Amino acid sequence: MLNWVLNTIVVASDGAPPSTDQLASARALARATGAKIVVVHIIEIVRGRGGAHPIHADEDGVARTLQTQVNQLHALGLRAELEIRASADGLPAALSAVADKHDADLIVVRRGNRSWWGADARHRMIARLERRTHRPVLTVN
Repeated sequence: MLNWVLNTIVVASDGAPPSTDQLASARALARATGAKIVVVHIIEIVRGRGGAHPIHADEDGVARTLQTQVNQLHALGLRAELEIRASADGLPAALSAVADKHDADLIVVRRGNRSWWGADARHRMIARLERRTHRPVLTVN
């Protein structure tokens, strides 16, 4: 029996097939608590001599995939929304800001979020998020 009160769960997602694990965890928690799920995608921006550009080329495809996932959550009777935010400040800062905006009770991330970093950098990113936010962070493998 779950005794933890959750009103809003922020789920970081890149739309990749492995991200369904963190969405499944959030879905189970939302069913048990009635929480709203906010699926968040951060468009990572890099700045250079040629200006600022997204790191990943297929951001439109990612947005379509994520909207389909949110629609599936609605079909299951869950409250859900999609927020896409561009940031050059890094994933921890952007996720923390979105969680603050929605007054989230929990942030769900996947240990292997898509990035040009290696696995060690992913673990460091999660550690930076945990230090940056006062909100609980659930890391899903």
